[in-house]
Amino acid sequence: MSRPLRVRTSDSFELSEKSLSLTWVSYVCLVVGRGFTFKRWLDLMVVKLLPKDPLRKAVQYYLNHWTALTRFLDDSALPLDNNFSERLLRSLALGRNNWLFAGNTEAAHRTAVLMGIIATCRLQGVEPMAYMTWVFNRLGTRRKLDGHSASDSTPAAFMHQAV
Repeated sequence: MSRPLRVRTSDSFELSEKSLSLTWVSYVCLVVGRGFTFKRWLDLMVVKLLPKDPLRKAVQYYLNHWTALTRFLDDSALPLDNNFSERLLRSLALGRNNWLFAGNTEAAHRTAVLMGIIATCRLQGVEPMAYMTWVFNRLGTRRKLDGHSASDSTPAAFMHQAV
């Protein structure tokens, strides 16, 4: 039988080790500003648990990555999670099967470049089709830029010119 673990906060409450969810505890302790309490609990638990215990591995992960996991507390501009990045990568992961049939290596490279341009447009808030039309009309099929620098042909430059 596991004995309850007392976590000291302004409102004292008890958690049993078996019903403990590391995600929930980390959210409560970090977001409420009690990161030091959670860190102290981690330090105590890592000593008590056996090395092969899955909970010990999770606790060890938190301790090894403590600085990175709490960085959002120092900089309010940082998000709490990486859901935005995950959503962006999802479309690439879904399309990976289709890209197996690009034809050849050069075609796959061109597809990757176009996908990068489209992703950059979306991050900049630029309509990809409008940007591609603008850049192809501007540069045409010339290999030389004829007085245009590469930075004059980016989605950010298009956005500034459109305004």
